[in-house]
Amino acid sequence: MKIEVKLRTALVAVLTMLCTSMYADKVPVKYLDENGQEQWISDYSILTGEEDVLTTGWYVVNQPELKGKGVEISGDVRIILCDNALYTLGRGNVGFPFEGAGMDSCLRLYAQSTGENAGRLYEDEKDLYYFSSPYFFCVASLVINGGIIDCVGDGRNSPACQVIDFTINGGSFSMSNVERGIACFNMHLNGGQLKVSATEIAVGVGVKFTIEKSYCDIDCECTNFSYYGDDDVVLPDFVSVKVDDKEYNGVLPYDFTDDGVTRITSHYDTEAALGVNSNSGDEDAGAWYTMSGMCLKSTPTEKGIYIHNGTKVQIR
Repeated sequence: MKIEVKLRTALVAVLTMLCTSMYADKVPVKYLDENGQEQWISDYSILTGEEDVLTTGWYVVNQPELKGKGVEISGDVRIILCDNALYTLGRGNVGFPFEGAGMDSCLRLYAQSTGENAGRLYEDEKDLYYFSSPYFFCVASLVINGGIIDCVGDGRNSPACQVIDFTINGGSFSMSNVERGIACFNMHLNGGQLKVSATEIAVGVGVKFTIEKSYCDIDCECTNFSYYGDDDVVLPDFVSVKVDDKEYNGVLPYDFTDDGVTRITSHYDTEAALGVNSNSGDEDAGAWYTMSGMCLKSTPTEKGIYIHNGTKVQIR
């Protein structure tokens, strides 16, 4: 009887170990969606850095320093950068860091928070090896929903990011030391920050440029932002855009690059967008909002930038 009990106990232990190993990556993982709202996902794969191809699905980077290589994007690929995680494309990689397999290739990046501990994706061109012209991103669609994305070139690549549709909903995206930074047909700025430093053209938009709700800041350091579309950029009533020393409300003229634009700042009037006016109660007037316009139940304690009484406030 004692032997039977011991065998049963050992069998339970082995089965528990196997189940833990098989389903360890199924613990729900938090992420902030395109509206800055907290969501959870249970069906995903954890990236190891050895992947050559990523197909449609969810992937998680949860290591403090994960070194990857050139990855082919096939389908709708969603990557969550966990807090304090760093995803680096390092030395010796062959091919493109993120290369799309076709017109359906879409890369979406997410984070778990908006503060300085947000997950990071870092690419340094001097640590990458290519057979052909280097790109940091070459997919049909690139969507930044959060995280800190830093791309550092060696002055050669042109353009460094080539996509059809480029969208920023949150987080920050920076690119430096390149000839031409971003070349895209359509650019949609719904929030977050974009900073590009290039020797020729920092950002070139060929067809459609839209600025929707939320705060966004485009800083083209010592270079310019070019829009070649035929339509004026129509702005929501609660968004004003400052191009250098000129401020626009309602419509941003498509030929604004004639003056050599180096900076575009979009100011988001949270209260106007949410219908809050001077007659609102004290609770609404003193409310705190995320950069995507989501109202918080109380004063935030997590590090990051918020909107309070119509102005940006940084919690440290």
